Amino acid sequence: MNVIPQQLFELPAIGRPDPLANALKTGTSDDCPRVPEDAFAVNARAGEFYMSLRPQNLYHAWLVDQVAITSLRIDREGRVERRLRDRVVLRAELFWDDDRRLEAEELSDRLAAAPSKVVNLLRRTPQGCDWMIARWSRLARVADLAGSWDDAQTSLAFDLLGTRPDERSGRPGEAIDAEGRPIEPAETLAALARREVAALQQRKEQVAPLDALDRTMTLADYADHACPLLRESRRRAAALHRQMKWFLAQIYFKNPHADITAEAFRYFQREVGPETEPEETASETLPEPEAESEIKADPVPFPDRREAKLRKAEGRNEARRRKLERLRA
Repeated sequence: MNVIPQQLFELPAIGRPDPLANALKTGTSDDCPRVPEDAFAVNARAGEFYMSLRPQNLYHAWLVDQVAITSLRIDREGRVERRLRDRVVLRAELFWDDDRRLEAEELSDRLAAAPSKVVNLLRRTPQGCDWMIARWSRLARVADLAGSWDDAQTSLAFDLLGTRPDERSGRPGEAIDAEGRPIEPAETLAALARREVAALQQRKEQVAPLDALDRTMTLADYADHACPLLRESRRRAAALHRQMKWFLAQIYFKNPHADITAEAFRYFQREVGPETEPEETASETLPEPEAESEIKADPVPFPDRREAKLRKAEGRNEARRRKLERLRA
């Protein structure tokens, strides 16, 4: 088993905040990392993704931060799954028979509800065959001592034979022909139980090599036994991948209204005085429209790309105005 160096988990203590101390002093956990990894790892991952995702505004920058956090969580779930698979291998080495017997016990809880299905599943493993052999042995002993079975024991015999509740009539194990008449004289209850024990012992010898192969595959980490913890880890990983897909879709989404129009520019540059009535609409409070050519560089710090587009628009308007003056002259 690979050993992870302890140095990978050690970070320099210089300038490193103490999340626990912050939570105890201020009652908040703002400095606490949002993932099991360190907050420094979040910042480092966000810096690595910055040049690839190229955020254009504050919303995109927040999305890059979320992408970094989600990627760290995905990495963690991968490590969790690896450790869970190691746990499955270790249990196969130490407690294989115990776990299979427990599975047979849990499966037998549904025997009365679906006897035919459960019996077929129990007959697939040596441990399931052992569970049925133990029940038939008790029934054989009771038949030797009492000569008959009570209602509960008779119902158990029908269940072990895989007989549906609506098909139970007569004695357990009675063979009949197509017309409903017995094919051969009915055997005693003890003989029936011992016959089933012999059949199950033969069945156990047949499925034992398959059980040994399953254990060998599990020890070699080639089998995929999805234990409850492993299934839960994979569900979390799938949810994280869906979140990552949504974050990236938001970053790569091209807004058709990304450029600020002249109307929107004038709306955000309006001056609203204290005498403005509440019932006035937005259109009534807007200032008089001005020509697009008269719009000057706004005090709002636009990104460089938008400033270039605004300057091009002003240049085109100025060229049109000069052309109209030449035509009029």
